[in-house]
Amino acid sequence: MKKRIKTTVKYLSGLDKYVIYCIVFFTCYTIAELTVTAITGNTSDTLTNAVKWFCGGEVFLCAMIKRHKLIDARNAAKTQQEEGGLYYDD
Repeated sequence: MKKRIKTTVKYLSGLDKYVIYCIVFFTCYTIAELTVTAITGNTSDTLTNAVKWFCGGEVFLCAMIKRHKLIDARNAAKTQQEEGGLYYDD
């Protein structure tokens, strides 16, 4: 009989999904904007700047949240190590 291999499925967190969404959205917007510019010869600078600031700001905030979570986890691990116990984050 064959042994079944257990596989663990790792899901993306909400922040990771949102960052991927922003990158995909911004890429699609850039392609659409280049297409419209090539056809009409006009650019929508105001809309492009708004989209850049929105996507960039959201991704920056997600990165800061993730960074602070990692710093908090590292500080908690140091505290547990100093107390003599082991720290496992499940």
